[in-house]
Amino acid sequence: MPMARRPYRPRRLRLAIKEQMAVRGIASVVALHALLREIGVDISHSQLTRIVNNESELLNLAVMNGLMTVLRCDATELFITEFA
Repeated sequence: MPMARRPYRPRRLRLAIKEQMAVRGIASVVALHALLREIGVDISHSQLTRIVNNESELLNLAVMNGLMTVLRCDATELFITEFA
């Protein structure tokens, strides 16, 4: 007997970078950008701003790893799933 499928629930994946910045006392994207550059993450300020504001559809794994490093968090703290 096949298992019944659960109905599809639209969801949106959101980055909680601003929340993690606040917890860590990082007051601006400029400060976050400086921290990322210190550990060798190459990203433009404008691209980082789009990521922080959840306006980017793509996220490079090196950037994600750098964010988790400077924000001292893991992926479960960085990503939030919101259901429509």
